[in-house]
Amino acid sequence: MNLDYFDSFFVVVEEGSITKAANKLHISQPALSAQINCLEKYFQVSLVERSSKGVKLTPAGETLYEEGKRFTSLFKSMSNKIREHAGEGTKKLYIGASSTIGNHALPCSIFNFKKRYPQYDIKMKITNSEEVANLVMEDKVGMGIIEGPVDKELREEFKISGIQTKRLLYDRLNVLAPYGPPWAKRDFITIEELFNQDLILREKSSGIRKTIEQTLTNQGLDPSRLNMNMELNNSCAIINAVKTGKGLSILPKNAFKQDLVYEALSSLVVEGVEFYHPYTLLYHPSRLKDFLHREFFELLINEEYCFC
Repeated sequence: MNLDYFDSFFVVVEEGSITKAANKLHISQPALSAQINCLEKYFQVSLVERSSKGVKLTPAGETLYEEGKRFTSLFKSMSNKIREHAGEGTKKLYIGASSTIGNHALPCSIFNFKKRYPQYDIKMKITNSEEVANLVMEDKVGMGIIEGPVDKELREEFKISGIQTKRLLYDRLNVLAPYGPPWAKRDFITIEELFNQDLILREKSSGIRKTIEQTLTNQGLDPSRLNMNMELNNSCAIINAVKTGKGLSILPKNAFKQDLVYEALSSLVVEGVEFYHPYTLLYHPSRLKDFLHREFFELLINEEYCFC
């Protein structure tokens, strides 16, 4: 049984609601409900009563909460002491991350990992995908996460350097525009409209730019038709430039979702063009023999917990 499921159960009890607990744990409600269901199947008893008002513990649930708290605390303490004897108590993990993942998703994952393993120190360097790949190949970081397509030439470099890759997920790039006329009430933009707009884009070596150009090329469209008004190497700087009316851009929606909530930006889909944007984990297999590297690797490849 995964001990994380016990921790999730404790948060549900303390928050009194699946919804509130899911928000606090930074996972989806269905994923959290599935964890509670796993506990109930394991013990073959109902642990909570669900209603529109929240959750209420059954007698069995009360026992699990009271005894489980003591059990997990004791188990974690024992595990930490054993790892210290194995010389694993002071290790550091260095990670390279491209800007979208590094700025918007990975910090929360590191925070959750540190709650479970407070004795470990994790350092993250945020840069573009090309530089992250170089850091991993030069063995300056334990693992790296890049975004955008990985071409044949780069795969060959990884092979020579002994690096393995694992696709973590696909995101989608959307057009972001200032909130207000003519974009506020629109969901779509045509490709011809996009070609006629002043654009603020990431630099050529970024994964985002590679996704944009490869997608257009694959659809028989010429990337040089993009009317680039400005090139910036920072997504946050691009977002601020779009807010102030300097042009439109194309970025992962996760990078500017907060601005959508506050109606500072509009998000548009390009009609007939899907900018699917992959995130790829780079790692040296030999590093996974180390406990810290292996545990963080397992976190990243777990769909429920990898990113917040």
